[in-house]
Amino acid sequence: MAFENPPSERFAAHARGDSLVATTLTTAQRLRAIADGAGHPVYWVADRPGATLQLTRSHTGTVLIRYLPPGMRPSDRTSPALGVSTVPFLGALAHVRSLARSPGAQLYRLRDGGLAVTARSAPGLVSFAYPGSYVLGQIYDPAPARAMQLLTSGALRPIDAMPRRGS
Repeated sequence: MAFENPPSERFAAHARGDSLVATTLTTAQRLRAIADGAGHPVYWVADRPGATLQLTRSHTGTVLIRYLPPGMRPSDRTSPALGVSTVPFLGALAHVRSLARSPGAQLYRLRDGGLAVTARSAPGLVSFAYPGSYVLGQIYDPAPARAMQLLTSGALRPIDAMPRRGS
């Protein structure tokens, strides 16, 4: 998987030919149910005020959550929107290291031993992985610095780590 620009609902599709299953509008409650049954962590940045959640899933377990701003239609694939993907990926941490060797790439160390990588060729896209995890995460934001800020601030995290209503 190489850096892809501009990002789309397929920006996280694995190079082995991950095919999309469905793209639908969804709710935070539905995303929690999907994460509970995914068999792997599913990353997100929680509900964003004013944004509509759009979910895309694939046969291989890739989950993409797009945060459509007010007025953006779900069918609009050309306008950039915040997106978070989770891809089942054995060797994800090694893959992030290999992406860091690409021309124009920058490697960052995260809490808990994780690694993140950005590239000049794909502004706003950050790929990340953690030791002991078999998922590759990616976050895209049209404001490139904000993608990294969401990752390093702890706002980007697995859905199951988010507080649930009434708990």
